[in-house]
Order: sequence, then C-alpha cells, then structure tokens
Amino acid sequence: MAAVASLGDDKRRQLFELVAASDAAVGRDKAALALGLPRSTASFHLDRLVQDGLLAVEFHKAAGKSGPGSGRPAKMYRQSTGEVGASVPDRNYDLAAELLVAAIEHSTATGGAVGNSLLAASYGKGQALAAGAASLADFMAGEATSRDLTVPVALCW
Repeated sequence: MAAVASLGDDKRRQLFELVAASDAAVGRDKAALALGLPRSTASFHLDRLVQDGLLAVEFHKAAGKSGPGSGRPAKMYRQSTGEVGASVPDRNYDLAAELLVAAIEHSTATGGAVGNSLLAASYGKGQALAAGAASLADFMAGEATSRDLTVPVALCW
C-alpha cells in the first residue's frame, strides 16, 4: 500500500514516470534537471521510491573512467521488476441502499432526523449480521453468505 500512496505525491509520480519511461538507468542529476528540481529533492524522492519498492538501484562508474582515482560509482535508478498490488474492500451498494431506505422510511414515519435513523439502522443490521457468529473469525468466514440476510426495519429501533 505504501507504494501506491507514494505515487500520490506529484513530484514522486513524475520521477517514477521519468525513470519508468527511460530505457537506461537514470541518475539523480538527470532526474533533477528533467523535472527542474534541486538535486537533493530529486534524491530524496528517488530514494523513497526505492524504499517503497517501485524503483531499483544500480551503481555505475562514469563512462571512460576506471581504476583508482576514478571516483565513486554513481547511484542510478531503474524501474523495479517486482509487482506492486493494492486492493480495497468490496463495495456493497445494495447494503448501503437498504440502510438508507430503511432510515428514510423510519425518519418519515417518526419525524426524526435521517442521520439518527441511519445510525440506528446500521447498528441493527450489524447486530443481526453478527448474531450467528461465535467469533470475529467465524463472522468474517461467513460474511459472503451473511450479506444476503435481510433485517426487518422493526428490529433496527
């Protein structure tokens, strides 16, 4: 999830896109120049992308330099070969609609606030769904079948 969140930052996403689009590894200076960033800022964001698993690091000596006194190898970045995945909880629009309808019906019948009716309907539905489970693990394991359970509106209040 950190990898996906990391790309939420505009500068980081631009740096990632630059490195991913390049055929060769990209150095800090080239990345900073391409995006008009200070080298230290580019370095920070590139290293963060490495930490989050989106980029990989390579070290290369400058072309034409070798042996003692040729300097330290440059840190270069390329797109990571690993996969990054993210998932979000299932959306249950039927349940949301059922709760909203029950809340509006109750609010209309009693003259109460819809928000309060929605809280009560949600609580009642949660209680009804969890009633048959001995533990949270049991509830989660049976969640797929429990979702079809319809709770009479009278039980919610």
